[in-house]
Amino acid sequence: MKKNKTAILAAFLLALSFYGCDKKNVNEETASEIFQEITETENEESTDESVPVSQVSEKTTDYFARLDEPLKNQITLISQKLPELIGEHSFVYLSDLDNNGRTELILSNPDFIIYEVSEDGKSLTQTAAISDDIPVLYPVTDKLMCTEESGRRHYIWRSLRDESDTVVTESEKEYIYENGQLSVRLLRSRQYNFFTGEYSTHTNSDGIIDYAGYASAVSSLYFNSGLNLQQMSIGVLTADDIKNSDEEMLKQFLAELRGYFSVSAPSGKYQYPDLNGIWNRRGGFSSGSDFFNDSTENSFRLSIHDNVYDLTGYDQATGNIQYENIPVSFCAGNSYDNSLWYAELADNGLIKNAKLHLNNDGVLLFEANISSQNGSDIRIEWTFEKEGWEYESAQPVPEESQPVQSSNDETANQETNSSDEITEDDSYELY
Repeated sequence: MKKNKTAILAAFLLALSFYGCDKKNVNEETASEIFQEITETENEESTDESVPVSQVSEKTTDYFARLDEPLKNQITLISQKLPELIGEHSFVYLSDLDNNGRTELILSNPDFIIYEVSEDGKSLTQTAAISDDIPVLYPVTDKLMCTEESGRRHYIWRSLRDESDTVVTESEKEYIYENGQLSVRLLRSRQYNFFTGEYSTHTNSDGIIDYAGYASAVSSLYFNSGLNLQQMSIGVLTADDIKNSDEEMLKQFLAELRGYFSVSAPSGKYQYPDLNGIWNRRGGFSSGSDFFNDSTENSFRLSIHDNVYDLTGYDQATGNIQYENIPVSFCAGNSYDNSLWYAELADNGLIKNAKLHLNNDGVLLFEANISSQNGSDIRIEWTFEKEGWEYESAQPVPEESQPVQSSNDETANQETNSSDEITEDDSYELY
């Protein structure tokens, strides 16, 4: 029973992530609808049509044949061991978290276990296990992460812990896996109530209630730690995929899954100026019966210091950059508008329904209703650029597609792609 509940909680919070960065909260009606939909899906019995195996059997691509020889041996080993290891676990992942060329098998829900192929490629050994507050690794594409110059990888994953029948604690933690060891460090956490649809108890890395610490915890690691920003993609198989597959089909499943895992340079240009300081208006518009003219709009500046803002050019337009129960939140592209950072401004009589979005190009979007002198509302949607910040318009040149290989040897990665190798340009369909 706990396994099903954890799966529902994980899927529910995954759905909520698309709301949390753009709305003050998820109201009770919305929360109930999402929860009901996920619960109904969880309770549905699988049919032949719904099992991904039937779809994979119709594929013409031989993913296993396109792996290099060391990876073929690893996938064969894992396919032989997986049926006896999966037990009550719901989800299966394949990865190379530390980039040592040896595949990890990750089993998740109700606990979280990592197995790794041995150096000689002949055995599969359990290297890490988490029984409570487990990471949620539902399929993600281009999830931001960090690496050191040495190549050491810092993953940021969400974890869930049941506090009661209605409350769950959602944490974001830093995970580092190397030499068969998994280290975990709390970055921030908050609690979600299913029935009120509200978040509360926002804490920092020390577990202390701290709105500002919660807001800056993840962004500090991404942008202020001296690490290199990268992105990860990982796919998932379900227990039904495994149990309903014969040996050859399972190898195809796993080969496709292994090819989906990747760590690469960000697909877009991410810039993150410090929010504190002066922001000059650079564009946008205002609307309403008393809208601002161009000369007036261009005189506006936004000053931000910690959790206080001041809109220079308009009297008394000063206030707080957070509601009491919704602090500024770092989204990292986790919302549909790709904001890196999002905040709501407390109403102060002059400025209402105000929101700030920091986009991945470093431009700040300010949306609000401002009261004019005659009391009518002026709707503004303005963009601001940080004073003194050097903006870059050029996009990075995409890296050449490389074959998926079991080794991180640079010379091997420079070999010409052949028709029997998987490259990053190939499309992997994980159901």
